[in-house]
Amino acid sequence: MYDIITGSNAHNYQNMSGGYAGPGYAGNANRAAKFKMVNDIDMTGHAIYVPSVQYYGVFDGDGHTISNFDLDRSGSSNESRIGFFPLTQGGTIKNVTFDGCDIVSPASGGSEIGVVAGSMDFTEVDGVTVKNSTITLKESDATKYCQEIGFITGSFLGNGSSMESKFSNIVIDKSSIKSDSSFAGTADTVGFLAGQNTQQQIQPVFNNVKIKNNNTFSVPAANRGAHLLLIDRDADPSFDWDSVLNPPAPAPAPAPVPVYPDPDPP
Repeated sequence: MYDIITGSNAHNYQNMSGGYAGPGYAGNANRAAKFKMVNDIDMTGHAIYVPSVQYYGVFDGDGHTISNFDLDRSGSSNESRIGFFPLTQGGTIKNVTFDGCDIVSPASGGSEIGVVAGSMDFTEVDGVTVKNSTITLKESDATKYCQEIGFITGSFLGNGSSMESKFSNIVIDKSSIKSDSSFAGTADTVGFLAGQNTQQQIQPVFNNVKIKNNNTFSVPAANRGAHLLLIDRDADPSFDWDSVLNPPAPAPAPAPVPVYPDPDPP
């Protein structure tokens, strides 16, 4: 039995993790609920975020799109688990597209940041697309890291036994990870699918993951750590990670064609 999510009222999707305030707020009981979308949702003006709320139910987009989910945490510091779902544990997210979403990390000490989820524990993700979206990294302290960043999730893990995280039929398209002009720290454990597997003895299951080469990674070389796009390389062997990290320099503009005066003017 699914609860129906429509776009007619903000509270219909502000309660999904059981921690979002609004009319009809049902507390932690919603954390294990099953939700299904029945139409596209434009979240312009409805940014939602409650840190560390855990969702372990089933969210079925039923082929619909969540657009313009914008979450700017640049006014905070030392914050983690930032995303549409801050934390999923044992749940399922499926059949949904996130389009035109914009996440901005904390000004200092940001980690576990994603569009779909900040962090996923033994979660199954199937039929999810993120496109035309941006994650902007801000870190004002040169001694700190901005880490565990990805469009599906910043980090994921198994439960120490046989329950892997599973990623199937995933598309990351025309999306960008970039640092802003004031970025002074180090970007590490960053990827398009996910930034880090935090329990590497439990390997994830990847099936039909497509990370398009039209995605861009724009962080200065001096601010890059050693663990970039590592999950992406395993998830999609066709992903040309090197050209994304090190795009070729643009070709020089052609020299102007000289114009000579007409030797025989009329």
